[in-house]
Amino acid sequence: MPSSGDIFGDAKVVTLGTTIHSGGRIRIPSVDLACLDSQKDPIEIKSAKFYAIRNASRTVWAYRLCRHRDFWRPNVPESIAEAGSRANLCIRFITLNFFIDNLGKIEFRSKIRNAPRLVELTLKEGNEGRVVIRLTQEALDSTESFEVTGIPTEIQDSNGTPRLVLKIGNVFGRMKKLAIYHDGTSHPTLGVEDGRQFRIAQTIFSDGVRLVIAYPKFRGTNLWTSYLKSPAELYSITARESQPFKWQGKQWPIFNVELRRSLERRMLLRGSAYEHGRLGAEIAHTIAAKFLGLSNPVIGEPSSGGKDLWTIDNGFTVQARLIVDFRQFLPLTQEEAIVDQITSLAQKIGQDFANSKKTHTGFVVFSYVDEEKAIHSLVIERKRKGAKQERMSGPGGI
Repeated sequence: MPSSGDIFGDAKVVTLGTTIHSGGRIRIPSVDLACLDSQKDPIEIKSAKFYAIRNASRTVWAYRLCRHRDFWRPNVPESIAEAGSRANLCIRFITLNFFIDNLGKIEFRSKIRNAPRLVELTLKEGNEGRVVIRLTQEALDSTESFEVTGIPTEIQDSNGTPRLVLKIGNVFGRMKKLAIYHDGTSHPTLGVEDGRQFRIAQTIFSDGVRLVIAYPKFRGTNLWTSYLKSPAELYSITARESQPFKWQGKQWPIFNVELRRSLERRMLLRGSAYEHGRLGAEIAHTIAAKFLGLSNPVIGEPSSGGKDLWTIDNGFTVQARLIVDFRQFLPLTQEEAIVDQITSLAQKIGQDFANSKKTHTGFVVFSYVDEEKAIHSLVIERKRKGAKQERMSGPGGI
């Protein structure tokens, strides 16, 4: 007969003696586990029925799924008990708090450009039903930590392994799901939502403004970026008072851009196409918020196609681009390449109009690096046919 004890604080634990059969299989009447199912968390989340098993004389837990049957027949690894032996096993229901407290750390080592070499992820309980994701990052000569708040939604069954699903939000109010996998005995892993599935992360890191996760996809590495703060604080942008840009018979404003941190300067000079796309979108966001009167325009994924930025009501759309090296456009001159690029982006604005009847105004924000490594941004405005020709309300509206 099983015995119940209060040997793990206020957690209900069943202790029973059982024989370990071939393959580590054990057989437990479900009625003996009934007293554990009432174990509750202060945070109510949906959960598959998982139990943690350990040898009473050892400290390692193994997590196993239990389906609603008369008998529970999990198998236990040799770290819990050897096959053919008789062992006293402790069994308890897996709650959110238990999962977090016994997670340990997830370690990432990466050679991805501009990413920390070593990142350690840990979880802890937060306030108001939240979970705190703590990232401890080691770069070449320093260690820093960042915290991200997540909302736990469910402990799911993933092929017999518990998967804690968290939602994290960004400064634009958009949500993304992350998943923490842990079976108690193996090293835990992190998954990031990608369509209808989760992909196992290669690394996760933050610079205080962005949260970046790298994960494998289609034989390559994908990057996903979320914004913890507005990226506007990373850029100093001023409107040029003279020499406006001429395009299709009109004059359009030019802005001078300065990068405030060394990280963005490294991304500009030695970064990948993805990082250049990210910088271009962030510069466009800053210009749109500061000079075009758009309230906190949402930044999309530069690599996903479609509109690069938009407003929550979908009234405005922005196509952004950053060109660092014009040699890719030879034999075109720099001036010819700029006109060609702006014309292409203006055509994409037309596609945005076709894709959403709510969109009435579009902007092209084309940024480029000149021969002296200075950054300039050109802004073009397009209106849907029949839309009111209203002047933007922001400072320096065009």
